Amino acid sequence: MKRVRSESTMVKRGRSSSAKRQPEQSPSDRETETQRPKKFVKRNSFQADINSAPAESSTFHDGSSAALRDAKFTSTPYGNSSFQNGASTSVIDVPNTPKGNSTLAMNGVKGSSMSKSTACYDSFTSFMHSNFLLSDDDDDNLPTVSQLAQKSPCTPAPKKQEEVSDKTIVYLTPKDHKVESSHDQIVSIPVPFTNQEIVILQHKCCLTIHGYLKVTVLAGSVSILGYIIKEGKSVHVFSTPRAGKKQIETRSSVHILSRKSLALKIKSIILPKTDIIIWDCMEHVGAASVVVLLEKCILPPPLQFLGLYLPIAVEPDLPGYCNRNKSMCSTQLDVIKVSDDAETTANQLRLLVDLKVSEPESQAVRVLIHGTRGAGKSTLLRYLIHTVLNDNHTEVYYLDTDPGQTEFSPPGCVSLTKVTKPLLEPPYCHDIDPEEMIFTGSSTPSASPDMYTKCVHKLIEKFEKKHKDAILFINTMGWVEGVGNICFEALRSAIKPTLLVDLVSPKEYPEFNIQADGEGCVLVQMPIVGHTPTPNAYGPKDKRNFALLSYFGKCQKPYLPPTYLNSIRPVCVKWDDVAISVVKKVHESKLIDAIDCSVVALCHVDDKMIVDCNKVNSKDFLKTLKKEPINKCLGFGFVRAIDELNRLLYIITPLSLDQLSKVNALIKGEIVIPDDVIFKQVRIVH
Repeated sequence: MKRVRSESTMVKRGRSSSAKRQPEQSPSDRETETQRPKKFVKRNSFQADINSAPAESSTFHDGSSAALRDAKFTSTPYGNSSFQNGASTSVIDVPNTPKGNSTLAMNGVKGSSMSKSTACYDSFTSFMHSNFLLSDDDDDNLPTVSQLAQKSPCTPAPKKQEEVSDKTIVYLTPKDHKVESSHDQIVSIPVPFTNQEIVILQHKCCLTIHGYLKVTVLAGSVSILGYIIKEGKSVHVFSTPRAGKKQIETRSSVHILSRKSLALKIKSIILPKTDIIIWDCMEHVGAASVVVLLEKCILPPPLQFLGLYLPIAVEPDLPGYCNRNKSMCSTQLDVIKVSDDAETTANQLRLLVDLKVSEPESQAVRVLIHGTRGAGKSTLLRYLIHTVLNDNHTEVYYLDTDPGQTEFSPPGCVSLTKVTKPLLEPPYCHDIDPEEMIFTGSSTPSASPDMYTKCVHKLIEKFEKKHKDAILFINTMGWVEGVGNICFEALRSAIKPTLLVDLVSPKEYPEFNIQADGEGCVLVQMPIVGHTPTPNAYGPKDKRNFALLSYFGKCQKPYLPPTYLNSIRPVCVKWDDVAISVVKKVHESKLIDAIDCSVVALCHVDDKMIVDCNKVNSKDFLKTLKKEPINKCLGFGFVRAIDELNRLLYIITPLSLDQLSKVNALIKGEIVIPDDVIFKQVRIVH
């Protein structure tokens, strides 16, 4: 008789009282029987069952909210949302490294003399072991180890791997329910029934991670891209081959004076009846150990929405990784690296910050990065930001002046953002909203250099007015020639940086010799570190599409399956109550046609910039703007439909009704919706 339960259920196997007595086994049969794992059985796949439900309808009465009444934004039911049942599981493999090369996967400071070892954490381990549940009784139908190996895409590792000379691969061993690296300094132990693994590292070594993970330090301390994670702290990390894999590097180990305290800490995070895991951990914990808990997490709603249209943005591996193509897994060239000059720059930054703390009257810290496209400006900025956050500074500010490759906003904007936590994810994964954002209308300032310069200067004025003494980091464009160089010089004169980092190679651009401005500026010349291009890496257009779709993914409701864009309920606005403008000159009679099925910036502009065409011509025309104004961009929207009879616009946006009440202008620029949104739609039946 069998009794099978689902994810949170134990599988029970027993014998009926009327079962026939089994004949006595011979010694050879008993020897064969011992080869079967007595404690593991295959469970059924878990399938989520979430019933699709229509979106709730909201009715708003006139006078319920003054702000709402003024802006004429109302929430309107627009069809039912259809959801797909089921759950998906991503399988992640372990990269391999060439024979005898134990430092290829190492991340950290280039040229370091520290002796380190490297290994790769594979979150497939958690998935594999979660498919096996404990059984109280023996059963003749239990699979053997060889059968498990045939069904599993992961190769069981015997105690001695004589035919494999690689020293950095993590092997799956279903028999003893433990994953061990063949390298003595790293041991990975999966926690049954969960997506967690306990990793024990001997200081000093590195560990490459894959997927969307939560990293918790149980003992010692580690660092990721320069950010130090102390004992008891957790961070979320998004690490993929295309977006750049990240590594955990041990910083300091803690001598375990009380093994019992560590055992109790581990026991508090694992399920009952798994005490054997604690003993496995204690067996490998030594005086120089660092213990880390890795947990595979569910993607947040914006990334789930992004995965509907562009799965490559959230796929943990390149094509071929799931097939365990060892030739592709052997390279670690796509690991994010920081050169040894970065530590020198970080030390200069620490001196400036300490000077500002000791002498409050001194110049505020302003860090400006200059370099060509692909020189590593964003990575260096993250490393320097982490350096400041490590030194007990709770917040810094980030001025993003690159509208083509934005960090915290949709493309086509320059923004000012307060950063209070580490940046260990790609830009489209950040859940940080900018404090100030201005829509420039294009992903490049070449369309309107004057407009771009005015927008950047406006953000600088707001920062100096509100956060004069705060630490400011400025990211610049990779355009260093012609108009791009003119824009940079205007930015530098307005910022007056205290630390200027030049990443432009003098061999490639000898005419751009950056000089320090006065005595208050420290100039650091950093050569561009050569790197091998990542296979199938994201291009600039791909990154802009990711940022835009992940922004609209904020419309998704948590704890529900993601839905397509045309299934999201829009808001309704009368077009007579807002000004409509297009960056490219369009006649007033064609404005509605120009914004149909387009991405528009939801902005607030000065009322003096609005032209009421109804008073000039006739009621058939709309309100528009005199010229390109310096706006305050509150967010973005997608014009879902237009009701010309009632003069209504249906807009999909993640903004709240309170934020929408401040919008008085819709501006269409050169930012377009990806083609995948048009081709991938759900039919709505009314």
